[in-house]
Amino acid sequence: MTANADRNALINGLRGLAAFLDSNPDIPAPRYASVSHHLLDSPDEEMRAEIDTIARYLGAEIDSWSTSDTHYSTTIRFGPVEYRASAILSKRRAEITAELRHSRCHDCGATGVDSLGQTCESCQGQGFC
Repeated sequence: MTANADRNALINGLRGLAAFLDSNPDIPAPRYASVSHHLLDSPDEEMRAEIDTIARYLGAEIDSWSTSDTHYSTTIRFGPVEYRASAILSKRRAEITAELRHSRCHDCGATGVDSLGQTCESCQGQGFC
């Protein structure tokens, strides 16, 4: 899908959900909802600049909690519904990568099975050490 088609599909989906919940009052609805746009794979300076641009479009500030070196975001709320644009900065991406490396079993490649088709002794078949 193109970016415009993806955008239209999201908008139509949100409208469909709202209409469904409105016409089915016995269906439980969450107390709040969040729609997020994530930037993940550009240099930090570029992602911060894009979030700054989105914040201007929204008429919103940069979220105070996100001025660290791991995240940078802006949010606008419509009652209990929020739209958040967030950049996951390089320091946090590196932390996540390191966490994943430490959690996957290196002996079986996180499959839980060794090269002989037996349960991996290192992780006891869990795939994680």
